[in-house]
Amino acid sequence: MPSSLEKFPVRYDVHKYLGRKPWYIVYNLIARFSKRGNAVLDLFSGSGVASFEALRLDRNVIAVDYSPLSELIVKTLCSYHNISEFDRALQSLTKKLKSIEHIYYVNSIQGEGLLEYWIPDQHKGKLIIGNTEKIINNISETDFTYSEEVKDFKWKHERTQIPKIPCSNVSTWGEIFSNRAQYVLHNALEYIKSISDSNIRNALLVALSASLEKIALLNRFKSIGKGWIREKPICYYKPQDYIEFNAIKALENKAAKMRMAIIETNNLLEKSHGSFSFIREHAENLNYKGKFDLIIMDPPYLSEVPYDKLEALHDIWLGFKPENQNIHKAFDQIALKSYNALSDRGILVLLLLNYQKESREFFVNKLANNGFVKLKETRNYLGSKEGLSISVFKKSN
Repeated sequence: MPSSLEKFPVRYDVHKYLGRKPWYIVYNLIARFSKRGNAVLDLFSGSGVASFEALRLDRNVIAVDYSPLSELIVKTLCSYHNISEFDRALQSLTKKLKSIEHIYYVNSIQGEGLLEYWIPDQHKGKLIIGNTEKIINNISETDFTYSEEVKDFKWKHERTQIPKIPCSNVSTWGEIFSNRAQYVLHNALEYIKSISDSNIRNALLVALSASLEKIALLNRFKSIGKGWIREKPICYYKPQDYIEFNAIKALENKAAKMRMAIIETNNLLEKSHGSFSFIREHAENLNYKGKFDLIIMDPPYLSEVPYDKLEALHDIWLGFKPENQNIHKAFDQIALKSYNALSDRGILVLLLLNYQKESREFFVNKLANNGFVKLKETRNYLGSKEGLSISVFKKSN
């Protein structure tokens, strides 16, 4: 059985989707509570961890989520792609990006080269000079050599405002993305949208979406030696001491990881005897025709983390309209429909990550009120919140 020490699947390093559960735990749960050929329902699919692991275990899986971002990610990373066609599209995209990479060229008294990242308020950053990297100081905006067209560029998007999130201090795209980043994203998005093959187009859109958080001036970053991490990830936040990353390098990095993920998925699907389909719908609106042997339920956070607002960073840039799901009002209906969709000997697994105690009790009680009997529960705590809570249910007799 997989453990956290095993090789990290590339697909989970493509998109930093919020609230994702540890893949090896999900794999072990599916292996324990279902058999080869069983039907698995991945409810509130998110980034599709349960779907992918179910396919890996030869299950027949249906993924459900109301988010268009979820649909884009899960369909892309659980479907077969023509790698040769992807490579051709990626080469064309790379050529397009190389033609504009001069916008990250810096010529200062301490050195010149392509910027990898820049900390404006500290006037320092890392330059790529040939095959070497160099930290230089005293970089200012005047050291950049890009044209006035880029300097004055503002992407004319139909939405300039973003949903306001508590503790965030930004409200427009211009506060999150520099002119350079907007210029890169605009050029990349226009090219990607022109690709005729929808599978290849969607794969590169996922890579573009995944690069947004690294490109964006979102948070105070700190170095952990092996890379950068955000100190406050659950918000849009641009503190005074922000970092601007090279948008071209961020996109190229995510596109390269997408390529590896496609190969990983192709290899899996060539061996798997399972099937996969995705339904984009609010869970309370669904009427399931078949019975499921296992339901993996990973519901959205309640009021603690506003998913619809957080996903807007990705959704609006990709042309999606952010939606809101009132899980408080809907969960009774969701629990009842899950009960009816589960086979008589089936198992429902409720996964919750970093929830307050009241949130966990809400979901557990709602399931109990709609006919489910809790068999087992495991929890580990991180401060005032639970790290990961796993509750296992069966249907009442």
